[in-house]
Formats: sequence, C-alpha cells, structure tokens
Amino acid sequence: MNIVVAQLSDLPAIVQIDSEVIGNTSRRDLIENAIKQGRCILVKEKNEVAGFAIYDTNFFECTFISLVIVSPAKRRKGYASQLLHEMVRISPTKKVFSSTNRSRENANSI
Repeated sequence: MNIVVAQLSDLPAIVQIDSEVIGNTSRRDLIENAIKQGRCILVKEKNEVAGFAIYDTNFFECTFISLVIVSPAKRRKGYASQLLHEMVRISPTKKVFSSTNRSRENANSI
C-alpha cells in the first residue's frame, strides 16, 4: 500500500472508482480541480488506485475532508483509515473535520 498526492494522470482511475460508488461521473470536475490544487491523495495497491480522499479549507478556515472513497472491490482492507490518517498528518490546518451519513455504518466505525 502506498499513499501519494494524486496527479492528473490518475484522474481516469479516480473517476472510475467514484463512478462505481455513486453510479455516475458527476464529480469529475470537482475531482480534477482538487488534483490540480493538490487537495487529493490516493492509496495504491500494487500500483493500482484503490481509493482516494479530497479535502478543502473552506470550513471555518479548517481542513474538511469532503470525500473518502474506496473501490468496492478493495474495501475492508484499512484503506479508508489510512487515507484519513494521512489527511490528518498532512493537513494544512491544526483542526481537521469530516462528516458521514448516519446510514454509513462502516464509515462511522472509522
């Protein structure tokens, strides 16, 4: 497992994973902008993108992790937890926030 800052060359793989999860590519521009601004990290398994996370600093000037997405085929391997730990480590602000839906039992356990 390797966590790195996403590059534009990673965009197709990231959008594919996002599409597998939400059923469309509607967040492509959001993901592309996050990559261009250095606000997207990804986890690779055997040099293949397994998941990604995006943050911004628009939440009261604090880091807000807006997306943590792991490929359905790569779940339950600790990738989401590792992405969150890395986000906290590299956060440009002291405070880091995130949110999840109440129905997301697996996400709530992280």
